[in-house]
Amino acid sequence: MEEEPEELLEELESATKKNIYLESNSSKSTNKTVKIGPNTSITSEQYSYIKWGDPKKATKELCCAVFGRKILATHSLTGKTSNAFRNKEAKPSLDPGKTADIIHFINAKTGMEKKIIKQAISQKCSDEEKISKRKLSSEH
Repeated sequence: MEEEPEELLEELESATKKNIYLESNSSKSTNKTVKIGPNTSITSEQYSYIKWGDPKKATKELCCAVFGRKILATHSLTGKTSNAFRNKEAKPSLDPGKTADIIHFINAKTGMEKKIIKQAISQKCSDEEKISKRKLSSEH
């Protein structure tokens, strides 16, 4: 049984900032990864493009680095049916372990409230879906 994002967040609360470190992909490689949390890593190059001055923007950029635009366009934070679109089928949820890592990491790095981080993740999913639909309609 998978843990709920809230349980994962509580687990991550006990982790210290020492868990955020650079590690080598392999002993021979010069590519480095940035460990966001126990379930999530991105390349140091991806990490370097994140603009930390705006925590909401940083959250959205981190989501793109972790999940990719295609996954964000086809998934939601919770996997539950939206109150605004009850007639639509619910999208699958983003990986709860990775979303918990993102929430904890952004909160620890920027101090942004977890509620606002979750809103930013949901907004990014919505934005990517709109972009994806626009691309499809312009191709036809």
